[in-house]
Amino acid sequence: MEPVVLESDELKGKRVLVIHGDADKHVSLKSVEKGIEALRRAGADVTVHRDPAGTHFLLFARTEEVFEQLGEWMKG
Repeated sequence: MEPVVLESDELKGKRVLVIHGDADKHVSLKSVEKGIEALRRAGADVTVHRDPAGTHFLLFARTEEVFEQLGEWMKG
């Protein structure tokens, strides 16, 4: 979530999916929440999915679930 992107009009009206594992020890939930707020301020339509037990490697640990969530989001 680079400031140069967030400060431009590039995200206005764009759909963004954020999937975060709350057990991630590398990227804090607080950091992700700040990023989500910034995306929304930039005009993005943000959908958030949080996995309470998900770790930093959520995509690899739960590949099928993540792709299912992505597929459902893409239909919307």
